Amino acid sequence: MYCTRDDLIERFGTTEIEDLEYGRPNAVAEALTDATGFINGYLASRYPLPLTAVPTLLKRIARDLVRYSLDNDPSEVISKRRDEAVNYLKGLSKGEVTLGLPVESEPDSLDTAEIQSDGHVFRRTDKSFI
Repeated sequence: MYCTRDDLIERFGTTEIEDLEYGRPNAVAEALTDATGFINGYLASRYPLPLTAVPTLLKRIARDLVRYSLDNDPSEVISKRRDEAVNYLKGLSKGEVTLGLPVESEPDSLDTAEIQSDGHVFRRTDKSFI
């Protein structure tokens, strides 16, 4: 997990988190799991998972994604934060920005099939065998 319930309370306050989860006791836990999977989907192409340390930036992104998913009618500010988080994750997956962590290296061999040709055995012009 990139953030915890305590991180959400630290950022948004106890009252706001309790209001967002009212009547849905597992809402925060589900939103945290969903945000982690969402972030991992973008990170998996460039970073070995699970990350050994969670950068502060990912914690902020996770909090914004969770906050957005908990709200039934997110405000423009909450929606904008979510959009910025998604755009940053897209940039991470494309290598346009970095987390400052070691990037997963390309393998030495891709273990793909390779076809080589020694040339033509027949010629069209004289219809003879070479």
